[in-house]
Amino acid sequence: MISISEHNKKVIYKYLIWNYSRDEIKKLVESDEKRINWNESIPRDYLMFVMSREEELTDDNTLFGEFDWGILPEKTQKDVSEYQKQVVDEVVEKHNGRCLIAMDMGTGKTLVGLLLAHHYGRFSKRTLLIVPTGLINNWKVECERWLMRGEEVSVVGKGKSPLNEAKRIHIVSFDVCKDNEFVIGSEWDAVVIDEAHNLKGNSLRSNRIGAMLRERAKAIIMLTGTPQHNNALDNYNYLNMLYPQYFYSKQVYLDRYCKIPFAGGFRYDGSMNIEELATVLSMCKIRVKMEQTGLVLPKLTKRHTWFDPPDALFEKECNELRDLNKRKIECLSHGDVDKAFILSGEHWTKTTMLKCKYLVHGGKDSILAKYLDEKYKDKRIAFFFHNTEPIEVIKEFLDKEYSNTKYVVITGNDDPLKRQSMVNKVSLPDGDHRLILCTTKTTGTGLNFTPMITVVIFIQQEHNPSDIDQAESRIRRIGASNKESLISEFVMFYEFDEKRDQKMGTKRVNTERIVDHNLLILKKKKVDGIV
Repeated sequence: MISISEHNKKVIYKYLIWNYSRDEIKKLVESDEKRINWNESIPRDYLMFVMSREEELTDDNTLFGEFDWGILPEKTQKDVSEYQKQVVDEVVEKHNGRCLIAMDMGTGKTLVGLLLAHHYGRFSKRTLLIVPTGLINNWKVECERWLMRGEEVSVVGKGKSPLNEAKRIHIVSFDVCKDNEFVIGSEWDAVVIDEAHNLKGNSLRSNRIGAMLRERAKAIIMLTGTPQHNNALDNYNYLNMLYPQYFYSKQVYLDRYCKIPFAGGFRYDGSMNIEELATVLSMCKIRVKMEQTGLVLPKLTKRHTWFDPPDALFEKECNELRDLNKRKIECLSHGDVDKAFILSGEHWTKTTMLKCKYLVHGGKDSILAKYLDEKYKDKRIAFFFHNTEPIEVIKEFLDKEYSNTKYVVITGNDDPLKRQSMVNKVSLPDGDHRLILCTTKTTGTGLNFTPMITVVIFIQQEHNPSDIDQAESRIRRIGASNKESLISEFVMFYEFDEKRDQKMGTKRVNTERIVDHNLLILKKKKVDGIV
C-alpha cells in the first residue's frame, strides 16, 4: 500500500478516492490513521460519510416503500413531467428520504415536494410542511389541487395552537415552527421544507428547527432553487440536519471549507477545497438545472446605466464619500479590519442616498423622470432596494411629481400573507397601479410579478448573486404571457468597487462549482413541460 508521506501529505479527498481503491481507503482510515494528517486532509467523518453514501446509492433504500404513481389523481399523473418523476423516484429509492433537492426556479420543485409529502403521508401519521409565511395558502391550495387530499391537510397556527390529530399533512411557517411547542416537540415521520436556504446561518429559527429535525424526523426533504447564497458556510446546515452523525462539528466544517487568510489572520466567509465539498454535498443532493429540462423562459435583457453626479451639485456629499474612502484605506493599511468594515458600510449607505438624490434631481427633468416618461413609458416597473431608507427619497419624488401615478411599497414590515395581493395591484392586467417599490429580501421569494411587470430596476447594488437571481425570477416564469423582460441597474461611479465586483464574480463561480457538481442525469425522454 502506498504511503501518504510519499505524496507530500497531499491527501485531499479527490486524491484519496480516485487513486486508491475502496478497500485501501478503509484500511487507511481504520487501521493506519496515524499516516494521515487529518488537518491537511478530509476529516475522517466526512470521508466515512461519502463512502457509506456511495454504497447506499448503489442499492434501493426505500424507507416507506416505492412511490406508487398509480394512486395519484389522473390529472396529476398526466401533468407531472418525466424529470419530476425521476427526481421523486431518486429521493425515495436512493436517498432514503433524506435529501436536498436543488431545482432551478421555475422547474417545479413545489410539485415535487407535494408528491413526496403525499408519498410519506400515506405511510405515516404525521408529515410536516415548513414553508415561508407568504406561501402557506399557496401550498394548501396546491395540496388540494394536485393530490385531492384537502380533508387531510391542516395549517398550524401561531403560539400554542395544538396539532389537529385527524390530519396527516400539517403546514407551518418557519417562524411559527420555531415557536409552536407542539410542532417542535412532536415526532415526525417526514418533514418537507420549502425554500430551505432560509435555514442557513446561526439564527434562533435555524437552531430550533435544526434540533427538531435532527432529533424527531425520519425523512427530511429540503427544497430550494438557490442553495448557496453567499459562501460554503451556507451548506453546513443542510449537511448537519440531514446527517448529524457525520456533520456534528461546525468548527471542523469551517476550518475545512470556509477558512481563508485575511489581514494577517483568518476569517470564515470564504470557500475552500471546493471540489471536495462539491463531492461531499452531492452525496445527499439532487441538482436539476433549467437547461436540462427543455423548458424555455421568456427572453431577458440586462443593462447597466452608469452616471457620475457633478460635484457642483452635491459638493458636500461627494467630499464625505472621498473622506470615508480615504479613512477606510488608512484603516486597512494599519490592519484595523473591523473599523474598515464599518466605514465601508457607511460609504455604501451614503453612496446610495446620493444616487437617489441625483436620480430625482430636477423634478420632471430628472434622470428618473426620463425613464418613466420616455424610456419605459407605459411599462409597469418594479424598483428593488437593498434597504428601506432610499425608498423614502423615491416616494417623496413620486408624491410631488407624479401624484396621479399609483404605486405600491412592500418592505419587511408588511404582512407576508398580503404581499402577493399588493403585487397584484401592479402585476395583473386589471391592476390600477404602475410601480412597485420593494426590498430585494422581502419580495425575492414566492411572489409572482407576471404578466404585466416586465421591467425591474435595481436602485442599489446587491452583494450576493443569488439575491439578484431571486429578484429576477419574479418576472420570468414558465408560460408567462410576457415575451420579453428587462433588468436594469443604476450604477454610480462613486459606488463602483472593483474588489466587490470581483468578489461577486468569485461567489457566482464558486456557487456553480459546488452546487452544480454531479447534476442529475435526466432520462432521455420527451419533456412535455411543467404545470
